[in-house]
Amino acid sequence: LVHISDELSTMVEDEDDVAGGEGVDARFDIDLSLYPKLILAIPINDLVHRMEVLRRYIDALDAATKAATNSDATDNAEDGAPASDTKADDVSEDADAAGSGKAPNASMELDLRAILSVCDSVGSYAVTNRRTRRGRADRTFNQYLLDTVCYLGDQIAELDEERYQHKCLPRLMASAMSVASDATLWTYAEDIFWYMEENKFPIDYKVYRHILKLSTFRNTSAFPFWKVLKVLVHDEASRSKLDMVDVLNVLHNQFPFTDAPATKSVMRSMLSLQQAALVEDGHGAPTGGSIGTPPIGIAANLDTHADRGT
Repeated sequence: LVHISDELSTMVEDEDDVAGGEGVDARFDIDLSLYPKLILAIPINDLVHRMEVLRRYIDALDAATKAATNSDATDNAEDGAPASDTKADDVSEDADAAGSGKAPNASMELDLRAILSVCDSVGSYAVTNRRTRRGRADRTFNQYLLDTVCYLGDQIAELDEERYQHKCLPRLMASAMSVASDATLWTYAEDIFWYMEENKFPIDYKVYRHILKLSTFRNTSAFPFWKVLKVLVHDEASRSKLDMVDVLNVLHNQFPFTDAPATKSVMRSMLSLQQAALVEDGHGAPTGGSIGTPPIGIAANLDTHADRGT
């Protein structure tokens, strides 16, 4: 599959390749949809080969876009059309495409499924291979993952926010946290998290629940799990799916509890979970399930001392 991709890239990069001797650039005869099909055909844990195809895919898109731009400029020059008229025509065509629900030049846009699948491959590859490496091999492995995550992040950052970033960045963040021993990857994931918070991205609750399970006593202060917990507690559907073991891990993660606002936020979240799990029967009996049984004494006393700081 990678060999086929390499052949396609060679065709794309060869500017002198002419199809049929009729002066038609061969790059426009290549179906760019072949690249995402190749990516999806490669096993999800084979990150190395998926990345090779993705890089060639992006290069092919760049080359095709550049060639199309140059071709339009040449045609306009030959026709003697003013640049302002050409720009107006382009805007009109894009507006018509938007009104019809179709993206202009869709074949030259990065396939969403392909980039999402590669983001997921980072996590799958990390989980599959992390226990088989030690010492220098482990450092090389982590560096490869970091380089890959940074490359994907840079590519996604250049894409449309609503169509690509909203879907891809949460998955990339979760994949970056798949290597528990690498602080650099976790720092990158934290940067993604705050970027999404600041830009008010829609919340992917499934990804957030997955991330919450990664909170352990070893990862002290490595990621704002307290904020993830707060977001999940405020969502009724996600709140019912939380496991108290994961919630207590978030509290342990605050050790040595020097960040008073974050610790207080975790305890308030615990109190909210316990209150939500109580049956309004006049006795305050806890419901069945993982939350609220047994009652949490620390959180239950929080309201009494809510205004006393730590």
